[in-house]
Amino acid sequence: MWVADMDFPTAKPIVEALRKRAEHEFYGYTHSGSKLMEVIIDRMQRKFNWNVQPEWIVFTPGVVPALSVAVRAFTHPGDEIILQEPVYYPFFQVVALSGCQRVNNGFKAISIPKPS
Repeated sequence: MWVADMDFPTAKPIVEALRKRAEHEFYGYTHSGSKLMEVIIDRMQRKFNWNVQPEWIVFTPGVVPALSVAVRAFTHPGDEIILQEPVYYPFFQVVALSGCQRVNNGFKAISIPKPS
């Protein structure tokens, strides 16, 4: 949760899982494995009654690359995209780099300064 630094302690199972992973000493990219896919599919079924297929799930290295993939998959250059502000400032660049146009949906946006 690096974008929204939390002001509460991390859950013990998460801390323990991180400790265990850190003991491995090789920190390259890892494969998510089939168990994670099963957990995601099960949660979507239980929580939302969605029948998600494994091939529908795509892992990305972060929210900005995920947004970029989604924009490029579902739009064409020149299409209009609504970004409901305030949003994480890199989202604006994702829209611009896709060749799409950002449009206002009529809600008054507040200005959030870009970090320096």
